[in-house]
Amino acid sequence: MNNSGFNYYENSGYRNERKKTISLILDIDDEDSNRPLTSGSEFTVNLFEPLLIDKKSTVYLDSFLTYNSNISNNPNNSAFVLKINEFNIQSICGNKTSGNNKKDNISGKILIPNEKDSLSHYYSTVQHKAKKFNYVCDINPCKLTKITGNIKNINGESAFAGSEPTNNKIIGIFNIKSDWDNPFDKDDTGKTTVTNIKYSKTGGPPYSANPTLTNAEVISDSPINSNMVLLSVSDADYITIMDLPENGGSDTFKNNLENINNIVLTTSSGSGSVETELKGNTEFFIKQDQGFKLITEFVIVSE
Repeated sequence: MNNSGFNYYENSGYRNERKKTISLILDIDDEDSNRPLTSGSEFTVNLFEPLLIDKKSTVYLDSFLTYNSNISNNPNNSAFVLKINEFNIQSICGNKTSGNNKKDNISGKILIPNEKDSLSHYYSTVQHKAKKFNYVCDINPCKLTKITGNIKNINGESAFAGSEPTNNKIIGIFNIKSDWDNPFDKDDTGKTTVTNIKYSKTGGPPYSANPTLTNAEVISDSPINSNMVLLSVSDADYITIMDLPENGGSDTFKNNLENINNIVLTTSSGSGSVETELKGNTEFFIKQDQGFKLITEFVIVSE
């Protein structure tokens, strides 16, 4: 030890103070009554233990995973817009048509590109950002016991289960033959509303009496001769389609599923009502609602 108080075995150029890193993981589903994912309403995530930030820190987005989010088949679904109320996000949005009263749905929020570009990505988890450590904001010392916010598409609509905020279930119809009689006729918004559905065994009597639906929609650009179609439906339409006992039904759809190989959808779009008949190679393979989920991880690094 010399008189300067400095040990010779220490590096005289700098002192390395280890930065404190905290990982914050949000697991959000649609089980709450306000359905934050499919309706776009505010979510609340209660932390199992308080998040203590004792000095000014920087927040980064590290991962972003979804299950059954919208497919990026139109401009509105090209990205997710995530709002975290506890983060002071300083993003500013501009648009060449802003002078025409275009609503700003992005400023003060996090924009995440939608990597879900295939119908085959439904009923599976999709990772939307492979790049690590995207800067989000700076955060001052605080103690957080919950995180609140919302997730929408760039048009301020639901980022899950299509564009109808009432819809919270997906029905996937698979194993369709390649001889469709009509393609779906999309309207200007890219949405096809399904007004009626009936199903039967080819050459046999219908199992359903062509019930009327209220907010069902085709949520993807299923081209003619695609082997799958995905429908977004509300609780009420789901009960109607499945003929569930909750509505006085007798589980007709479920009890005859192995025999159904003919489904007719009546859609209403820009050019009026169109009937599209879907025929199964044998029987249809139906995937019913399996829920929605968002898992996102933030990394908080102290200065």
